[in-house]
Formats: sequence, structure tokens, C-alpha cells
Amino acid sequence: MASWIFQGNPEIFDIDAYLNNHKIIWWAVNQKQFVRKMNVGDEAYLWRSNSRKSSGGIVGHGILIGTPEVFTSDEMRQYFFEKKRGEAKLRVKISMDSVQLEPPKISRDFLKCDPLLSKLQILRFAKATNFELNKAQAQRLSELYFGMEGA
Repeated sequence: MASWIFQGNPEIFDIDAYLNNHKIIWWAVNQKQFVRKMNVGDEAYLWRSNSRKSSGGIVGHGILIGTPEVFTSDEMRQYFFEKKRGEAKLRVKISMDSVQLEPPKISRDFLKCDPLLSKLQILRFAKATNFELNKAQAQRLSELYFGMEGA
């Protein structure tokens, strides 16, 4: 089982409303090198990037219940501030089991101070959407996410 971080930018997409309103979500797969690596049962952490209104960090956890496929819906399009961004594209279906938006379940600042997780790709190259975790990072993130009330 692989573990992933999927990033959402609240300046482009109303990630908070989307996660509040849906237990089953679809998330963009923009890094094509990961398409064949994403499988049903993989673990997904949702990351909200920093914005003027909200702080960045891990805001949710779920499990992939599908593999990447081209998807769009009129209902999903309403969460994009620019409607063309909600057009059909490669996405993966995720069943969310936990969401904590404010404050993020694990803040960006907290992760930057963790000896292992401070090396996460999302902290070093934040422009991507999809990030694969190595086994040690996945284990540590799981310990933090499920072993604490918030950081």
C-alpha cells in the first residue's frame, strides 16, 4: 500500500467547502508519473496550501477507492473559482475518513520542525499536486495524524 499527499490551493478551489460537503471526493492527478502507482487501498492525506484566509497543512485523511480516470461533474465545478479549472481531467476517487480544517490536523509549521517530515517534497517543491511518501514518511505521518489531537 502506498501513501500520498494531495494538495489543494484555496485560492483556486474551495477545499474547505468541498471537504465539508463530501465524504467521497475526486482529486486531480497532475503528476503523470504516479498514475500507474495509485491503487485502491492506498492512503491519501489532503493538504491545504497556505492562503490569506487559512493556514497550510494536512487537513484530511482517506483511502483511494478507485484508480485515476478522467472525471468531471457540474456539482464539482461549483467549488472552483475559475470554472474552466473544473473541466474533465485525470482524477482519483477517495473515501474520506477524517477531516480537520481549522486548525489543520497537522500544520505546515509543525511538519517543518519534524526531523523526518521536514524533508517532505511538498515542503521543498510546493507547486505540484501529488506527492508520494516513502515508507518512513508514511509511518511517521500516520503516527502523528492518528496519535494526536492537532499540532
